[in-house]
Amino acid sequence: MLQSRDSGELFRRLAWADMNSPNHKLSGYFSWGFGTSTPFWLRQRIAFRSDTFFGTRTLTVVRFREDADRADA
Repeated sequence: MLQSRDSGELFRRLAWADMNSPNHKLSGYFSWGFGTSTPFWLRQRIAFRSDTFFGTRTLTVVRFREDADRADA
C-alpha cells in the first residue's frame, strides 16, 4: 500500500486487502478516507469494530510521489 502511485490505486489496494481478510478485519480495526487537503488519512479504532477512535490520525499522506510514473524513479 505504501507504494501506491495515487489515491485510486491506494483505495483499490485497501478494498482488496479488506475484502480478502476474514470478517473484514482491516476495516474492523481502522477507518480511512480521502480528502482534498490530505489525499489519504487513516485512524485506528479503540477496539475491533468500535465507533470510538484514538484521538489522532495514525497516518496522513500529504501527497503522493510526483515522479512515480517515471521509469527511472
